[in-house]
Amino acid sequence: MALIGTINSGNNLTFKNKLINGNFDFWQRSTSGTPAAIWAYVSADRWGGHHDGTAGTYSRSTNVPDSASTYSMRMTGTSGGGAAYLDQRVEASEMREIIAKGAVTISGWIRRVGSPTAGLSLGLICPTAADNYTSYSTHANVFTVNNTITGNATASASTMSLTDNNTWYYFSMTDTSIASRANIANGAQFYFAVGGLDANTKYFEFSRIQVEAGSVATPFEFRPPSVELALCQRYYEKSYSLDVNPGTNSLPGLTYASTGSNLVPSNYGFMTMVFKVTKRSIPAMVIYSPSGTANRVGDGDQSTYSVVGTQAVGVRSAIVQNGGGTMTPSAGMTCGHFTADSEI
Repeated sequence: MALIGTINSGNNLTFKNKLINGNFDFWQRSTSGTPAAIWAYVSADRWGGHHDGTAGTYSRSTNVPDSASTYSMRMTGTSGGGAAYLDQRVEASEMREIIAKGAVTISGWIRRVGSPTAGLSLGLICPTAADNYTSYSTHANVFTVNNTITGNATASASTMSLTDNNTWYYFSMTDTSIASRANIANGAQFYFAVGGLDANTKYFEFSRIQVEAGSVATPFEFRPPSVELALCQRYYEKSYSLDVNPGTNSLPGLTYASTGSNLVPSNYGFMTMVFKVTKRSIPAMVIYSPSGTANRVGDGDQSTYSVVGTQAVGVRSAIVQNGGGTMTPSAGMTCGHFTADSEI
């Protein structure tokens, strides 16, 4: 129960690495995505980003530094592209240990392929209100102490220069004034910035990224896979449990209101969606047909459905609403899955 409580209250002080999915093991959304907005989540769990100019892709790669990792994050360029960013936002509650120690260290493995710009920098964004990035403070060039990198790469101030192509470099970079950064108590968005991604043959890869309190980089924290996935699902969960054939005129877990009911119109139905982990906040939800079409219930149904409701402990009691009339699914019509999103 203590473990469940820790997950449901955030990453918490139990774990050294304040990042989640730093080893890029979990990709619930997709193994490849192109962001359509700034700091969008499109691929690996908990990791966001965007490109300046024409957007490239964020995808799962099997190129890794060694056998301790299975996948890495690949940021690929495209014609018309240039700079690109990879980030993760850490909740305000997770910053207490870092603030108390007065220092933060980021470490991990990086490499470049296809000769994009050799320079790679680290940045920090802190929201004006706790975990709300509507407005924020940007802190550039703050990682200026104890910068280290392996091999023939170099590190100066907040910038690393990766001398060779196709070479994995291990780095660590530290900010010993983190406690004085404006709005740091409201949370932190740690981000990498790279340049020169102007072709689909150019990319950067990242592996085993860790953010920890203190001024010393320690070995990467490998958490049990079930724990790491649960931490991811606190922010985003994709279900696979709604595709059971229920029989005539019904959907799995869905109960239809009686026609003419004074309480619930006939174009509404109820379903209980059991979350594996309670979400960080009431999530935005989307329901999908078995073939993966958003806002559809069955593959033969052309009605548009939305999901509304409130979150209980570990459960979403939802109303599925037909946007255009009476819910009259055909015999054997099934749901595919749902997604629940409560990212920062």
